[in-house]
Amino acid sequence: MKKIYLEEYPNTFSKEEADPHLLSIKNFFGLEKEPHLYLTPSHQENLFQILFGHYMGFIRETGRNYIFSTVIESVAFSESAQYLSPLGLVNKLLPVNSAGQLTKEIFLENLKARVSLLSISLAHPLTGVIQPMEGLAEICAEHEIKIHIDVTSALGKIDLKNLSFSPNFFSFGVKEKTGFISFNSEFKPPIQKKYSFTDLKEINGALQYLETKFDHFCLETARLRNQFEIEIEKNIQGSFVFFKESPRLPNISVVAFAGINGESLLFHLAHEQIFASLNNLSQVLQNLGVEKPLSHGAVRFDFSHEITEEDVERVLEIIMKNVKKLRTYSMDL
Repeated sequence: MKKIYLEEYPNTFSKEEADPHLLSIKNFFGLEKEPHLYLTPSHQENLFQILFGHYMGFIRETGRNYIFSTVIESVAFSESAQYLSPLGLVNKLLPVNSAGQLTKEIFLENLKARVSLLSISLAHPLTGVIQPMEGLAEICAEHEIKIHIDVTSALGKIDLKNLSFSPNFFSFGVKEKTGFISFNSEFKPPIQKKYSFTDLKEINGALQYLETKFDHFCLETARLRNQFEIEIEKNIQGSFVFFKESPRLPNISVVAFAGINGESLLFHLAHEQIFASLNNLSQVLQNLGVEKPLSHGAVRFDFSHEITEEDVERVLEIIMKNVKKLRTYSMDL
């Protein structure tokens, strides 16, 4: 029986064993072509290997050395592209609209003949806003520009089977494993980490689990998130919910509270076992035109599929209590 992947891997496995899992992964992403799956140790390594493989297989032959992304993509993208700048790769970060979307108009305004790749998150991991990929993909097809999308944030929240376009690369992270999918058999990433049968089963199992939660996220979680936002704006003066009018993931809410610091609110919420996040949210919001003081009062809430109406009521009560407390402290300074 023919073995595939690494001979030096102690738990090599047969093609017959691998095929059902690879087929399941292929179906999860709605892929028509046979995918080539690569695992990497991190999100940044995903980006580096895609960019370097693209450089070796396409840019060197065509001279089309411009790569487009946006000003609000992760720092990992810029760092990965920077490693390749001595080889002539030019990384251009495009502006976005006030919702964080790269529109067709912005894309066309910046388009150059030497652009060869658009690299972008399908949904922004901090804001949850979904990119208008259908229009962007039309431009890319017309100008023979390849597309890489990161779908980590969208897994289980967007039906990837029904995308109206076909990217050249998918990158993802699931269950502490990161990797990417290519459809070009001639694409050769610089470092090919071969994966074990356990890796393959875990990735497939995690994706299938997320698929079972899709309807719940899109219906019940979205309803609770919307209810949460309505109550926040109704009961906390000086609160502002971002991206309500934009297409976004059903589980993400970004809220700013005027007159307080987001880090302070996070500290107090964590004491009561409520875990929101910041990362570089304030910088992202400032890139979208939000004033600096308000951006520093912004917090990101990520709703689990397990959250209930009672949980939402408790979270609202605790947020209101702590925002009031922090504003009192600010007035005393």
